[in-house]
Amino acid sequence: MVTGVQTCALPISIGSSLEYGQGGVENMVKLSEFYKNKRVLITGHTGFKGSWLTFWLHEMGAEICGYALEAPKGSLYDLIGGDGLCVSRVGDI
Repeated sequence: MVTGVQTCALPISIGSSLEYGQGGVENMVKLSEFYKNKRVLITGHTGFKGSWLTFWLHEMGAEICGYALEAPKGSLYDLIGGDGLCVSRVGDI
């Protein structure tokens, strides 16, 4: 036994979705229901991760407002038509 070392255990739900045979599709439906018509603010929405988040939340029916630096030409944000998916505010803090 090692002394002086702390471990961190993550809580595991006994009734987890995997236990009942539910997978990603069922969880995606629940997320879609949750975000439908919700207003969401995304900071950094013109970056790579923010663009993906903008895309998926838009697909789930969320109303999105984003605040970020201007998207570079040819970025993922431009490729997905990000300005059509959200209200975009460009700025720097």
